[in-house]
Amino acid sequence: MYKALGDGVKRVMPSELENRKAFHRFLVASRDIQKGERFVQNDFFLKKVTDGIAPKHLYEIVGTVAATEIPEGEVLQWKHISAPQ
Repeated sequence: MYKALGDGVKRVMPSELENRKAFHRFLVASRDIQKGERFVQNDFFLKKVTDGIAPKHLYEIVGTVAATEIPEGEVLQWKHISAPQ
């Protein structure tokens, strides 16, 4: 009987992996950002999408420069960010 209760450790099942991505939030441009502009915190909001840059990286990005033009509503990708100088 105790074997049927399992070990009490919660795990993500293989069938849940794809659905799990849909519940993550990522950084999205809150306005049109021009190439060469320095990022500030208000340039982004969070949105549920399947990929992008996680919010935990926000403070790494603030103060860096846009490598490309980023239209409002576009999901932020690492290709949009210039390497720090």
